[in-house]
Amino acid sequence: MLDVVMDYDRISLSTKDVLRAKATVKYGGKGPTYMVSVGLPVPPGFTVDAGEFAELVGAKRVQKFSVTARQVTLYLGDVKPGSAQAFEYTLKPKYPIKAKAPAAVAYEYYTPANRAASRPVQLVVEEKK
Repeated sequence: MLDVVMDYDRISLSTKDVLRAKATVKYGGKGPTYMVSVGLPVPPGFTVDAGEFAELVGAKRVQKFSVTARQVTLYLGDVKPGSAQAFEYTLKPKYPIKAKAPAAVAYEYYTPANRAASRPVQLVVEEKK
């Protein structure tokens, strides 16, 4: 049983601000699971710094990651029962936009039916005057 919650430090910001995002993944299974993948959303009109995820690999909190324009995928490796992990990252708006941030998704790589998703969030970026 996986659970994922996505939080943003605000839902309304200017083009000069940065948005802090935090995903919390909990595993409530009875035995360990192997290779959990977490898809972190990159909302339309935002960029993400891959360096923050490289630091997670260096700290051995994730095995590897990949970044696309719409998502950052984290590969966690073994996850023990009752564990909870939080991943924070920074999003930078490129231009004014009203966009829906997609859901974060966590699933077992070898048992993709065991998955969880957060709720999508509406974000508003206004031009800084």
